[in-house]
Amino acid sequence: MTPEIGNVKGILGLDLSLNHLIGQIPKEFGKLTSLIRLLVQNNSISGNIPGKFLSLAKLESLDLSDNRLNGLIPTCIGDFVHLFQLKLRNNKFGKNIPMEIGKMTHLLGDISPQLANLKVLVDLNLSHNGLSGHIPEEVESMTGLQVVFLSYNELEGPIPNNKAFITASLQGNKGLFGNLTGLQPCERPLKNSIVKR
Repeated sequence: MTPEIGNVKGILGLDLSLNHLIGQIPKEFGKLTSLIRLLVQNNSISGNIPGKFLSLAKLESLDLSDNRLNGLIPTCIGDFVHLFQLKLRNNKFGKNIPMEIGKMTHLLGDISPQLANLKVLVDLNLSHNGLSGHIPEEVESMTGLQVVFLSYNELEGPIPNNKAFITASLQGNKGLFGNLTGLQPCERPLKNSIVKR
């Protein structure tokens, strides 16, 4: 990826997905301050997300999934207050999700099964977003999880077989079902329907 990309002025959207790109994300990306949509998924980009991304304050959609990015997710990601779509799946990020990600209140899309890689995560709060689809069953393996807030999204399907969901905040999701107060009962027995204690 060439640093000259930073010389392009006034660009609103940039789609570099599926281009067999290699190397690191140039820090010059930070000069694209008008950028609203950045799609770089399905390449072979490596290295860290540069801190210069902080300059991309207008970003609404960021997709860096299916690359080889590593290191920590930068704390500046929480400053993208307009971001409603963030996709980071299938990379090699460190295990810590920065606290600052909690500033984002407009996330849309599916909950990634890769969330289950955060084995030591205790508190998960993704409430009041636009998340849809099923809660991935991989969440059942998150044995350290104690507190779950997924309320006021558009989630559907069965709740995971994880003890944290016994007291989870799930209201405002019209499509979830399971054997919990406030949810539709299961119409048929679910696989592994006994909650682990």
